[in-house]
Parts: sequence; C-alpha cells; structure tokens
Amino acid sequence: MRRILDDGHSRGEREPFEEFRPSRAQQKQESKRVRPVAVLPALVLVAGACVGVLTATDRGGALVIYLGLFGFSGVVAAVILAVLLPRNRRFLANARIRISARAIEYTNARGKVIAFDRADVSLSALLAPITPAPNSEGITLPASLMLFVSDQTQSLRLRGSDWEIEGLRAVVDAANTRFDRSGREHGAGALSPGEVNELIPGTMSFRETHPLTFALLIGFGSAALLVLIVVGIAIAL
Repeated sequence: MRRILDDGHSRGEREPFEEFRPSRAQQKQESKRVRPVAVLPALVLVAGACVGVLTATDRGGALVIYLGLFGFSGVVAAVILAVLLPRNRRFLANARIRISARAIEYTNARGKVIAFDRADVSLSALLAPITPAPNSEGITLPASLMLFVSDQTQSLRLRGSDWEIEGLRAVVDAANTRFDRSGREHGAGALSPGEVNELIPGTMSFRETHPLTFALLIGFGSAALLVLIVVGIAIAL
C-alpha cells in the first residue's frame, strides 16, 4: 500500500489517496492451490489415450491418431498462452485500485478507469470466498476469494488471488459496508453465487446462479437446432 498525493483536480487541490497494485505472490499462491484440479482433466485424457492404444487392434494407427489429437491440443494451448501472457503483463503494469475521500477507482489492464462515488447511497461492496459452479468436466473448483463492488449504474468483480487482502478490505471499508466474509470474522464461510446475488442483486449472471438450468437450456437448445437443420436440409432436398 502506498499513500501519495493527487493533484489531478481542476481546482488544483491535492487530495491524499491510497493505491494498491496487483500481487505476484498472491497469484503464484492461487496457481499452486488450483493446479491439482486444473491438471486432472489432462491426466484423464492421457490415461484414456493409453487405454485406447493398448486395446486397439491396430496400435500403430491408434497411436498416430492420439498423437495427432495431442498435437492439435498443444497448438491450441500455445495460442491461448500467446494471448494470456501479454494480457497478464499489461494487468500487472496497469491495474490498480485507488481510494480517495471522494471515490473508489479501479484501473484495468487496458488502462480504463471504473469509478464509484463514495457518497452514493447505493454503493455496496462484498468480499467473500465464493464457491463456483462445477465446470464443463463436472469438477467443482475450490472456493476463491472475490471482491464485488456495485452501485445503481455499474458493477465490478475482482479476483482475490490478484490482490493483497489489505487492499480488498480497504475497498469494503471505503464503501461503508459490512459485507466482509473473507475470514476476518470467526466462522466466516464460503458463499454460493445465489447468496452473492441476494446480497448484491444483479452481480451474478444467470449462468452462475442457475448452472444446471443453463446447461440444460444449452444442451436441449443445441439438439433442437441440430434437428431443425437436419429437417430443413431434408425438406430442401
């Protein structure tokens, strides 16, 4: 945390503010915590490939097919890394949280500033461990600390793994709320997306608050679309 002076106001006033920057140490710690869950799908795929090769009639052909699939997956992973690494560097260089007597300001990786007026009575902040919905492989990820800031016009969501806990709690205190469930109070537990949405309405998406319903809609919607395409082609022919 740094306390410096800001002279950017039009009247030439110098107003003190607190500024918090992303934490590399926190990001590394979170990566180590989630890594076992993240690599599990890859281990399952490798095990399945080994079983497929060993049980195939033509082991040479099966090996070529699986190696080709893994090669394609490697290319996709390389493309993803090529996009994420520069993004992470920009985030570490540009992102900051700035708290003054008037406002809470967040600057993202692209340099865009999102400002919240501390005098706004609708301003709310929530800091709590959030239990995410199961991912596409059906694996439930560990609860992650999240910061939510919202007013009547906009909302902001920050991952606790990117920041020091001191900075996140400072935002909660600056918003004049008591929604700090990060562990400061004894017995504070993780919240579900639905509980977060009850505390700060509109913060979570429908996909996050109703993951099963969303998955069924996507699944049946995709099947219905496929049927319509097949029927349409049959009618056209």
